[in-house]
Amino acid sequence: MTTPHPAKAVADQAARGQAAASILAGSSTDTASLIALLERQVVIYQQLHDLSRRQGTLISNGSAEDLLGVLAQRQQLVDESAKINRELEPYRNEWTRVLDGLPDPERQRVGGLVGRVEQLLAGIIDQDNRDRQRLQEATGAVKSELDRVRQSPQAVNAYQAQARLGGNRYTDQRG
Repeated sequence: MTTPHPAKAVADQAARGQAAASILAGSSTDTASLIALLERQVVIYQQLHDLSRRQGTLISNGSAEDLLGVLAQRQQLVDESAKINRELEPYRNEWTRVLDGLPDPERQRVGGLVGRVEQLLAGIIDQDNRDRQRLQEATGAVKSELDRVRQSPQAVNAYQAQARLGGNRYTDQRG
């Protein structure tokens, strides 16, 4: 990901700040921009939610390769969400005033979109916590199995040492 030129970043931030100020002044164009950003955010969070549920299934099934693909898709969506969050920042900085400046239908629409994002985010977090727990349990099981495997050569070595001391107890001279 490339870093924007500092002057461009400042100009972009100023433009977003002007958009929030326009809403405060009653501009319907910037109200539409805010709603469009929130609608994009809902779509992204819905996709993240769907992928997190798929991730849970893949973890349960032990499908590591498919899980890596889902994680890559999630990362792309997280990056896109971060971009939208940067665009929403000026609105959030003046959130109460922005909401108060919206006509009632738009305020309800914005509230519904924000509520949907919060609901989806809670579902994603819950699923991720369950997945993290399952992965920790699986890691513990693998660690236990590896410990048993490490102890196994000790048992084999003990049998080999016994065999060297006692010779061929169950075979005759010809083998």
